[in-house]
Formats: sequence, structure tokens, C-alpha cells
Amino acid sequence: MDVREEVGVGRLAMPRQAAGRLGERLSDNLRRHFVGRDAEITVFTELLRSGQAALLWVYGPGGVGKSTLLQRLAQLASDKGMPVLFPDARHLPPTQEGVVRGLRQALEPAIASVEDGVQRWVILLDTCEHFSEAEASAVRTEVLSQLPATSLIVMAARARPGLAWLTDPGWGELLTPTPLHNLSPTEARTYLSRAGVPESRHDAIVAFTHGHPLSLALVGELGKHGDFDPSASPDVLGSLLERLLSDVPGPSYRDAVYASAQVRVTDEGLLAALLEAGVTAEFDWLRRQPYMESGAGGVFPHDLARDLLDKDLRWRNPQRHRVLHERAGRHYLRLMEVGDTEVQQSALFDLMALHPSLRGLLLAPSAELRVSRGASADRSAVLSLIAGHEGPESAELAAMWWDQDPGAWAIVKDRTAPASSSLRAAMALTALPEPGGPLDVDPAVVAARIRLSRHAPVRPGERVTYVRWWLDAETYQKPSPAQSLLAVQLTRHYLTTPGLAVSFLPTADPETWFGPMIYTDQNPMPEADFALGGHRYSVFGHDWRAVPRARWLALMSERETAREPVPALFERPEEAALLALSRQEFAQGVRSMLRELHRPDRLVHNPLLRCRLVESRLPASAAGADPGSEARLAALREILREAVTTLEASPRDAKGFRAVRRTYLAPAPSQEVAAQVLGLPSSTYRRHLSAGLRAITDILWEQELHA
Repeated sequence: MDVREEVGVGRLAMPRQAAGRLGERLSDNLRRHFVGRDAEITVFTELLRSGQAALLWVYGPGGVGKSTLLQRLAQLASDKGMPVLFPDARHLPPTQEGVVRGLRQALEPAIASVEDGVQRWVILLDTCEHFSEAEASAVRTEVLSQLPATSLIVMAARARPGLAWLTDPGWGELLTPTPLHNLSPTEARTYLSRAGVPESRHDAIVAFTHGHPLSLALVGELGKHGDFDPSASPDVLGSLLERLLSDVPGPSYRDAVYASAQVRVTDEGLLAALLEAGVTAEFDWLRRQPYMESGAGGVFPHDLARDLLDKDLRWRNPQRHRVLHERAGRHYLRLMEVGDTEVQQSALFDLMALHPSLRGLLLAPSAELRVSRGASADRSAVLSLIAGHEGPESAELAAMWWDQDPGAWAIVKDRTAPASSSLRAAMALTALPEPGGPLDVDPAVVAARIRLSRHAPVRPGERVTYVRWWLDAETYQKPSPAQSLLAVQLTRHYLTTPGLAVSFLPTADPETWFGPMIYTDQNPMPEADFALGGHRYSVFGHDWRAVPRARWLALMSERETAREPVPALFERPEEAALLALSRQEFAQGVRSMLRELHRPDRLVHNPLLRCRLVESRLPASAAGADPGSEARLAALREILREAVTTLEASPRDAKGFRAVRRTYLAPAPSQEVAAQVLGLPSSTYRRHLSAGLRAITDILWEQELHA
């Protein structure tokens, strides 16, 4: 069996039709090096001979040789004069519409031949694990069903066919699942002989790889040039990885290899963001490596190499693993700020790849969808959409919200559809209104205010965002490509809105969204739940003062990269959360901080250590640290130093600075002595001290509100 294609050698889609002498030589090389797979070839040959429609599903782990087997099957069919098509799911656009369109184009010769009376084609479809459940359903119903009636289809994937394939009354009858295993010791030795590896090294290599084809190919290359000693490590895959990376030119190249395994696909810009350095030489080297493959968006490791690299980094340096995920997330979020919709969509897709828990719920949107702000021409269609899914009472309230601020609505339209039917989704990204207005009749508003009154109050200058409506024209609140575009807008709002304190997100489908809500730290807020028009809505939310944006992004990375599951915020001890103090409580904390500045044993209990202004100053490695940690104390002292420096530099506050300095920073034995040192009457000294305390409190309060 030839497994060189598994590590980067180009595939032969239609071997017998390869152009020129090089194509013939590549085809001959495949025949000469191919080893084993007799049982699978026998099944294929019998299906080919039967002349009947059939679906052969070949499955096995990455690197086991599925793609090479499909190449060999293509040769066998071509040798018998059968027309062959060999598309790869990996290269189809990452949307349901793109999959259907791209696969139809790839299979167009077979589909069109039905009109000419040609009924027998061999279709080999590789890397089918890239299909989501919805995409697989569309492939079955919209593409494969259009093939000639007696087509022989071979699909290769990592996993056995799903329940939808097995239980489909039509496809289930045609389906033959065929697992692919490692090569036997005899087959492995045959492969090594044909690859030019000296026989004296076969036993060690076979024992080390256990017949895994990709491992055989990689270790076989090493075995050609010297003895191979697998006893160097009991960890087969770990040793393979070390040998794989033994010839990297330097540390930055090794870092580039590990970084490429953390993301879906790597281009030079992303690699530079991951390593925070210039990487032109590293990227050029990376794309030439035998375990890397190239696609339209950049380079990516072969599946087995990716798994090896990811597992090794998780074990070797979990902090580095987390940092790479955080940097990748920030890079994608920056791209989502770019105005180009296609760039945003691609960034969203790559961001989802960092978080497998969300992939099934956030579907990559198609290029035909566009987002815009609400305009007067959209009002009627949006209200009709809401009435259709939630009833007239909800639509009446939506009209009131719309009239208050049409620009708060995000509208998704299909640019290819007629204007009268172009609306695909809508979201009201609104600020919670102040009491005493017409929206007090909305039960969602009433419940949200109850929640806020029982927990950390909203302070002047802070904003509460309420995602009052979010719905797709067809799926309502089920996942859809249009919903994914709304998710982009919501994420951008979370990360860029000044003074955002709390956000509320209601759903009529909590069963579907509970897991993703908790994963993204949108926690249940049962006091804010409400009912309207016979529907019950569960409300989730996030306090951005307790878990600020930087900490939120870090938390997402922690949940994806943690060795053990990270509990949701609402399950954590109460003392671990940050505080949202009132203005009066904050001022008391400032005075207490100054009094206890030289008593660390008391200062560790100061409430300011759990406020946002301190959290925002912590390095990423200390985010979420215990309230009394040295990192928080150091941050608080630095914040105070800056505030005092600002006070000292202001001529208007000079008197207050001197009073504060002699009382707290370089304290006299008592306030009476401090007044004497300053040459002030006691009443004047106390007035200056009060002014200085107010000025420092004002400086720190402003930081707390806008940290």
C-alpha cells in the first residue's frame, strides 16, 4: 500500500486519464507500492461486477490509508473502463449551500450523463467527516440522488456511517460499511521492502508503528538512513513526533509546527499572530514539510500529525497550548471587525474550529447573506416575522421597541432574493430602557429590572444590553447560517461597547441552547425569565464587570484547552467573582485602602481588589487570581500610585495631594501632627484632606466604570 499521499504527495483523481508521461509514472508508482487491503478490494470488485447501485463506506482513523485506498480503487475501476470521479469533501466551501453547489459541480459529468443513457459511474468521495449532519443530509437528498441509477459510490470518513445513513430506507439498503485497520506485520514488512528500507530494520519499525500506515511512511523514511531504535521511548506516538521534528532548523520553526496544529488552516498572517513575530521563513519552510498539506486558505497538518502535535503540546506545555488558543481567538476577532463580509464569515468559521462544542450550533454563513441596520423599509417584514413565530402580542411590543430605536436592529437579508422576500433573520440589540417609559409594559423589561435590583446594581455611565429578539425566518431560534451572522454582530457588541455592564439573552428553546450558553459564560438568570403570548422564555446573561472582556476570552480558551472541565461561573464560589460596588461603597473602599496601605494583612480584604479596575490590570497569566493574591495587591498599589501622580501634577489639587501624602503615603504619627507638619489649622487640614480623598476617588471611579 502506498501511504506517501497521506503525508503530502499529491493524489491522482483519475489515474487512467492523467496527462502525459509523469501521470503514467505516478500511476505506476501507486500500483508498485500499494500493499494489502485485499478484503476491501474484494468487496469493491464484487460491487463493481454486480452492475447494481451501491454505497461502500470506508472508515478508519487519520493516517490509516483511506485516501490511498480510494486512489487504488479509482485505478481498478479505470482499468475496467469505468468512468471515475474523485472529489474531496475537504476542498468544498464550509457551508451547506457551498457543499451542495461544489459537489454538484464536481459530479456534473455523471449527473448530466443520465440524459445520454449512461448509467454506471464510480464516485469516490474522500474525507466525508468534514460534513456536518445537515450537510450530509443535503448531500444525500440533493446531490447523490441525482446520480445515474446504478452508480457505485465509495465514501471515506473517520467514523462509521451515522444513524441517518443507516436508517434511511433507501440508502440503508445500498450501504456496505467497511472499517479500515492497520496493516498486518507481513504487509507492513512488504511495504518497507518496497520503500527501500533495509530488512534488518523492519522488525523495530513494525513493532514501533504497529502497522499504522502513516507511521510506517514517516518512520520508514528515517529507517532508510540509519538504525531506528524504538526503545528510546515507551510512547509510540510521542517518539514518532520527536523523530518527526528532530530536523527543524530552530526553535521558531518548531513553534510554527505546533502552532499550525491548533487552528483549522494557517496562512502567514495567522502564524505571525500566533508566534507574535515575523514568520516568512518559517511559513515557507512549513509548507514544504511532508506532514503538511496545502489548501485554498493556507497549510494544515495531516490529521494524524495534527493529533500528535496537539496532544503533545497539551502534555508538554499546557500554558503554551492555552496561549496559542487565546492568540488565535484574538486574531479571528480582529478579522471579524473588518468590513468585508467574506472575511468575517471565514473568521467566524475558524473561530468555531477553536471550540468544537459550538460547531454544531453555529453554521458558517453563505456569501449571499448580508447584515445591515434596521431601516424604515424593514419594519413591516420584521414585525410580520415576529408575529409568525411568537404571536401578535410579541409583535406589538416589537413595534414599540422598533419605533424607539430602529438602528438597534440587525437585519440579515439574502442579496440574491427579491426585496419582498429577502429577510432571513433579525435581532434587536437594545439598551435596557430607563423606568417610566412606554416599554415598562414589556414583561421582559420588568423581569430584567428585578434581576438587576437583587444583584449588583448598575452604576451611572454603565450600559445594560438586552437582546430582545433574535430569530431566523425559517428556523426561528434553531441554528442557521443567518443566525451565525447575528452571532458575529453580538460578539462584536460584547467586545466593543463602552461601559457594558450586563447583557441579557432570552430564548424560547433553552434545551438547545443551555450547553452553548454555559460554555460561552452566559449564565441562567431565572429572576429575569418571563412569559408572553403563551410562550415561556428563559433568560441567560453575563455580568461584564465580574468577568470583563479579556477575562471572558481567556475563560473561553481555558474551557477548550483544560485537561478537566472548567465549571460555569454560576457554579463557582461566590467569593471568586468580582464586585460591582456602588459609588458610596467604592469611596469607602478607597479610604480603607489608604488607611491600610502599610498593613498588607488588612489590605488583602479590601473590596477594591475584587473590582474591575484591578482585574483589568492583571496580566493574562493572573486573570481570575484570588482576591488576596500578590498580583492583585501589586496591581492595586500601581493604580494608587498613578492616581496620586495625577493628583500631584494638578495645581488645583496640590493642597489635597499634600494632605493625603502626609496622612497616608508618608504618614505622620497622627492627623494632628500631620496638620502641624503642613503648617495648617486642623479645620483647614481636614478640608484639604477631604478634597484630596474626593479627587483620588473620582480618578479611580472613572477607571472602574471604563476599565
